[in-house]
Amino acid sequence: MAVVRFSSHLETRTGVLETEVKAMSYRDLIQELLEKFPSLRGSDLEDLALALDGELIQEPLLVTFSSTAELHFVPKLAAG
Repeated sequence: MAVVRFSSHLETRTGVLETEVKAMSYRDLIQELLEKFPSLRGSDLEDLALALDGELIQEPLLVTFSSTAELHFVPKLAAG
């Protein structure tokens, strides 16, 4: 199963530092995490970029990944 590692901000909402998920697409990932952690809101996750096996993806809506993926939600980069 893929592993999601939470930042300290998200850890305060989930109560865990990491969790395993069955999802293999971003959309399914969001749905699974919201079901697993009712204290999360969709905007908590959807406003963040996704790091997939070390690669930062700013707009992950259509992303798919393997069952061995390591996933992190991180703040989106802003141009300045």
